[in-house]
Amino acid sequence: MSLQRACYVTDDAYEQELDSFFYERLYLGSKHDFSDANSYKSLLIGDYAITSRATTNGVKAFNNVCLHRNNLIDPLGAGSREFKCGYHGWRYDAEGTLVQAPLCDMTSIKNKQLDTFPVAESGGMLFAGLNGKSPQVSEVGQLLKTLDISFEEAAFAEGELLHKCNWKLLVENVLEGYHVNFVHKDSFVPGGGSSTLAGETGLDSYTSWAKFYPDTPQITHSLKYFPDAKHLYHHGFVFPNLFVANTNNLIGYAAYLLPISKHETLLKWQLFELPALRSLPSSVRQKIREDAVNIVKQTLLEDKEVVESCQLGLQAKGPEAQLQPQEFRIGHFHNLYRSFSAK
Repeated sequence: MSLQRACYVTDDAYEQELDSFFYERLYLGSKHDFSDANSYKSLLIGDYAITSRATTNGVKAFNNVCLHRNNLIDPLGAGSREFKCGYHGWRYDAEGTLVQAPLCDMTSIKNKQLDTFPVAESGGMLFAGLNGKSPQVSEVGQLLKTLDISFEEAAFAEGELLHKCNWKLLVENVLEGYHVNFVHKDSFVPGGGSSTLAGETGLDSYTSWAKFYPDTPQITHSLKYFPDAKHLYHHGFVFPNLFVANTNNLIGYAAYLLPISKHETLLKWQLFELPALRSLPSSVRQKIREDAVNIVKQTLLEDKEVVESCQLGLQAKGPEAQLQPQEFRIGHFHNLYRSFSAK
């Protein structure tokens, strides 16, 4: 049974999802996003402005609102900078404690501590618990091992794309290959993908995965430069909003969704070299990286068109969705949605 249409279009559903799902296990990035001493990633989600920062005691997550006049301390996005508000220079240490307030008498400042949030790591992936509890992440490392994905170095490419649709439509689209022949006929299909591709799958308590081995294509992307590569596509999902993938044991992919509103979602993605790619000559590596970036951008735009069209259909009067047997990973996602909503 699919989720009710109201889950995609009402404010009440959206607010409950933030509280029940995203505040419980919010993906922050890979450990390589925080390789510099002052690395940070800052985002907005629901009622929270969050910054996660590299510190001498590991990556930590803080409320990103300055204790002085509510300016964002770290600007939205990612970079490397002192943990200091740009408005009046109030500076914080690695624990989120105010240590400097220029031209002020520190004794007159009563609140000197930013709120902090627990951070957990598994398989090099970092998550925060905005509800104050350490997020459950034990399945993440095992999922990466199952799919032969390792994020051992910093991403070589990244991007983001705003979608005018509910975040669940993006999740559902990624969890089924039924649409490949119709939506990706100019991208995945020439690379050997199809709507009928068989593979192995697995469903766990908050993750799912699939392993596909595409037919030998007439035109390939990475294989035309590296014929000895295995032709495979391994894909995993971490509830509620993280996707990982392995293409031909050469390219690793990580993408996550940030709900902006009930009908707007920001997708952020990164591409990584897997060990087999790093062993190739630099000219071959460069061509494979370029092709990977191009195919990601192309397929995301193809998907954007259909998920935004689905959102328009959901906002109009219409029937309940009818999931088909090949869409069982969506069914698993819906079951997780109900399970976590009931907690």
